[in-house]
Amino acid sequence: MSNGKIPSVVMKTPVEIWQEIVDQLLFNPMLFSLDPLYPGCNFHTALNEWFDTKRMRTLEIQRGILRLVSRSWKAIADASRWRYFESDPCHGEAPLPPRYQGARRLLLWHCCPVPWHIVNPDDDTRCPCYDSIGCIQAENLASLIGGCRSLCRILEFPLWHPTAASIRTFCDFKKSCLPNLDTLVIRISGPPDPLFPNMFSKLTILDVRVDFAPLTTKLLDITLPSVRILRITVLEDWECDFTERWELPDLVYLDLNYPYLPSRLLSFLKRVGTGLLALRLLVRYEQIGLPNNFWQAVPRLQYLGLSQCNYLPPSPPVNHPLHTLAVWELEEDINNARNDAKEIMVTFKTIKTIADLHEWSDMPEEFSSYTVPMEHDHDLKSCWMCVAALNTACSNRGLRYEDGNGRTYAEFRNAAA
Repeated sequence: MSNGKIPSVVMKTPVEIWQEIVDQLLFNPMLFSLDPLYPGCNFHTALNEWFDTKRMRTLEIQRGILRLVSRSWKAIADASRWRYFESDPCHGEAPLPPRYQGARRLLLWHCCPVPWHIVNPDDDTRCPCYDSIGCIQAENLASLIGGCRSLCRILEFPLWHPTAASIRTFCDFKKSCLPNLDTLVIRISGPPDPLFPNMFSKLTILDVRVDFAPLTTKLLDITLPSVRILRITVLEDWECDFTERWELPDLVYLDLNYPYLPSRLLSFLKRVGTGLLALRLLVRYEQIGLPNNFWQAVPRLQYLGLSQCNYLPPSPPVNHPLHTLAVWELEEDINNARNDAKEIMVTFKTIKTIADLHEWSDMPEEFSSYTVPMEHDHDLKSCWMCVAALNTACSNRGLRYEDGNGRTYAEFRNAAA
């Protein structure tokens, strides 16, 4: 575009103003905020929105478009504080592009924690990356993250299998590891290192995917003083209580995905549940049974997500702050969890909202004509007749019934009108 075709107001606008405009175009408070649990947030949707990589990619596409406008806009887009980088899983060793050296969010699909990289299937010493689709080797990791070390606030290693020793090695390069890091997503193949709190002293969000056998589990005294959100997913099919002696004085949100209900869950909640506002329990291979003294351990709980229960949970006291019950289950068992929710909401007098995992945008055209009782033959794994029945039951009791995006059926229809 020639200068003669550019409006004078554009030409006269100071660069500093354009910097603010571009910053706003590339900023999404749900994605770059260091606390997704903002006042008045929906506990059911907050973390899903905050970890939404699709939104992140959209923002980066938008940045790429801005960079094509002109050289000056390219410089402004590259100078924005709000940068996100996601490594290509097929080319994991590619160096970090210069414009992302100041990225606040990094998603690295795979990291090899050792200085060698062996992919010989007959070699017992092959590195943990053997079956991966992409790999960032240790010698490249320091240079990749180096420029982001003081700026990076959110770091995700969703496929890494580091041992405690390799985490320590990773944290030791240049004697300083991401001193301002607030969020860490990591998959571990061994118990956390006792020095873990010192390595990431400012963490407020920790998401751990656990992949190790119980025989290797050591109960460690670990204190994470700043962690407010803890998500733990035990990937293998065994009971694992490695957090039994963890101390989390500031914890407000706990999300547990286990194959079996931890035998020491109540004692853990008694230690960390005093300030807990939201709790999700997904147990994959058995039904949940909450003890009678459960509510004493979580006196401030406002949101409770449960997979299917083996008996009706004890009701919270009438003055308890719990207001939302969430259907939190795998797709193959979600219809049973919806049945449980219908029974629980009758006895939980404090409940004002039932939150589910479906999305109204996926409902069949005939949904509005469903007039079925709760007892019926399920047409799918995630049955829309069950959704309709629970929606009706909630409406009859004056309760909100939300989908996975936090919207009621009426709100969805009004937005689509």
